[in-house]
Amino acid sequence: MSAYARNFLRLRYWLEGLDGGAQRSLSQYERVLASNLRAQASHLIEVML
Repeated sequence: MSAYARNFLRLRYWLEGLDGGAQRSLSQYERVLASNLRAQASHLIEVML
């Protein structure tokens, strides 16, 4: 697995609130931050393809 793929998965797990494979609840701040990052990441993925 490439470093890019590993970093993408780490970001994805963090955005989904996964901590060591167990689901944890996100604070309101984390939810807003994750939502914004998801939108930015989605846009970047579309631009790069």
